[in-house]
Amino acid sequence: MIASYTLGNQAVLHLFVGFAFALLNVVIRYFAHWFPRVISVVPRHNVVRTFIIAYLVALVLQLLTSPLFATVFHPKYVEFAWSPYEAFFNVLGVLLMDVIMIAWGGIRRGAEIGGKQLEVAKAQAAEEIDVLTHRHGSATPSAANVTQAEAEARAAAERKQRVDDQLKNF
Repeated sequence: MIASYTLGNQAVLHLFVGFAFALLNVVIRYFAHWFPRVISVVPRHNVVRTFIIAYLVALVLQLLTSPLFATVFHPKYVEFAWSPYEAFFNVLGVLLMDVIMIAWGGIRRGAEIGGKQLEVAKAQAAEEIDVLTHRHGSATPSAANVTQAEAEARAAAERKQRVDDQLKNF
């Protein structure tokens, strides 16, 4: 036989078909923000109802398209028999894309929060450097102490500039 209807082949194929449809929806939403995210099975309120509805939609699509894939080697009744199984893996593929989108959103939120924390830490470090610089300068400074304090201040400013540059590159 040319094409195979083994369980594993069909599972992987239709997992990627569902994933591809969900990915297509994500790409369209990336370029057209007004377009709704219609291919998603992330439960909003009722988990069971959401998955049943998603499965039924995928099953209807599989049953409608099954006759199109009938061949000499695989008649229509074989295509119809595989449709519930294919629909299940289509839904799992969409769920896989949803999990990736949730993880990506969490990573982005974490990066934003981390960036804000770095800004706060930089500000606190700059304040500490200013405090230390002023403490050194408050006593009656000798020429060596003044030169040393200026060198430390320049070094601190250079460190701060390097940190700022590294954060911009990051």
